[in-house]
Amino acid sequence: MSITLPLPPHKKITFTCRVEAGCLGPDGALHVQAFCQHAEQEIAFFDTGVIQWRLVPRHDKSEDEIQYSIASKILTREQAARYFSLLDRDIEDIENFFHGFLVRLINEYLGHE
Repeated sequence: MSITLPLPPHKKITFTCRVEAGCLGPDGALHVQAFCQHAEQEIAFFDTGVIQWRLVPRHDKSEDEIQYSIASKILTREQAARYFSLLDRDIEDIENFFHGFLVRLINEYLGHE
């Protein structure tokens, strides 16, 4: 099956990361919203033909840190992995890239780099 990229917006996976304020230090609650907006702009360039990136503050610990969806329909991680594989992508690679990217941005934000 041949899939033409970039995908139309309604077929792209939305990768939502809920960022906990505590990862930004003791006053992280004051900065988490602005950090999420900045981080979203920084990562927006990566794999835009397939993924829409969303970073939001995590206010509710019962919500997953990472959530995948297509056209507002929430996917399990397994469903997202299958969809990514159809697009010749590996969910592990995407998540590893994202986590490394997020750590780098947090360190920059905190002045550690």
